[in-house]
Amino acid sequence: MTYATKSPWVIHYDGSSCNGCDIEVLAALCPGFDVERFGIINTGNPKHADIFLVTGSVNEQNIGVVQEIYNQMVEPKVVIACGICACSAGIFHDCYNVIGGVDQAIPVDVYAPGCAAASRSHHRCGRAGTRYPGRKIESPAGAKERGVRNVTLQSEFIPLTIEGLPALAAEKKAEGARFVQMLCVNTEEGIDLVYSFMKDGVLTNHEIKGVKKGTTVPSVTDQFLAAFVFENEAHDLFGVDIEGIAIDFGGNFYALAQKEPMTIISPEQKAAREKARKVAEAKAAKERAAKAAEASYVASHPEAKSKPTGDVIKPSGSDDLDARLAGVDPEKVARVKAAIAAKAKKEAAAKQAAVDEKIANLDPEKAAKVKAALEAKAAREAAKTETEKEGE
Repeated sequence: MTYATKSPWVIHYDGSSCNGCDIEVLAALCPGFDVERFGIINTGNPKHADIFLVTGSVNEQNIGVVQEIYNQMVEPKVVIACGICACSAGIFHDCYNVIGGVDQAIPVDVYAPGCAAASRSHHRCGRAGTRYPGRKIESPAGAKERGVRNVTLQSEFIPLTIEGLPALAAEKKAEGARFVQMLCVNTEEGIDLVYSFMKDGVLTNHEIKGVKKGTTVPSVTDQFLAAFVFENEAHDLFGVDIEGIAIDFGGNFYALAQKEPMTIISPEQKAAREKARKVAEAKAAKERAAKAAEASYVASHPEAKSKPTGDVIKPSGSDDLDARLAGVDPEKVARVKAAIAAKAKKEAAAKQAAVDEKIANLDPEKAAKVKAALEAKAAREAAKTETEKEGE
């Protein structure tokens, strides 16, 4: 029996994917593509693996696992970011717990963007040099020896109009770019459409904002046939009216119990949006009131206009109190001021006690840093107060 001199083994890790790319990985192992005929095997032991294939984005919970698997692999080794989420975090790039693509945790040799990444679409575009901040990872030697081009994946977002979509698709086709994905995001203003293309390691995302119900969007399948899957999906799930799809399922791409299910806003989502709207309105109203009060004060205090920095002179708390207590019995004034001073001292002590309690629960090194920062802040405030007194 003879064996291949080098049969790379693969270890696959699912970071946080929807399983779309994972199915494509399994498809490569099945008879359709049958990579096992070349001796390629999916192994569960990092020390036996030559290729680290990651699907899904890297987040705060799994970054340590990704790095641990990578560090256990022996040289030479190759890392593949499979799918748009593994390449750049995809539609999840703004999520609170998502750090980004795989190259934010470990070096990447091969990017295979797509949603999902097709088994035939792997695109070699080089080892990224980025690292996750604060995590030291030794750079594996021999990228040049492995024949991998040293190109870093870049991603940018560019505004687009519906009218400009056909011209953009034709331009991307002519320059040899590859269609990566089309995705939809349901917003209060309508459906946002994002078209992603890739060429020479640069991923460009073109955004059409707020597509309203009934608005017709031209298909790009005349230039990129693979887009028919995404366009049928956008029609069935988000209700986007796409005209001229090369392979049009006529609304039967999915067997749905609910029409346009991705446009349904849950009570929780609705409440969150309403809360965000009210917070924004309250903030705007507060800013308008502050500007109006400032303008009114400037109008009634000519000396405020003479400040060269544009700052507005406002009465201090003690000046305002003196004005309010003018004409009151001196003994009563003294008692009021003493009570105010005692209250302020008590509040300051309670605040300091709460800070001390929090610091006490920290580890010694971090506690020392926090104390130093608080002392520096107090020194700055004291210096500022002294400067203001000298200016008076």
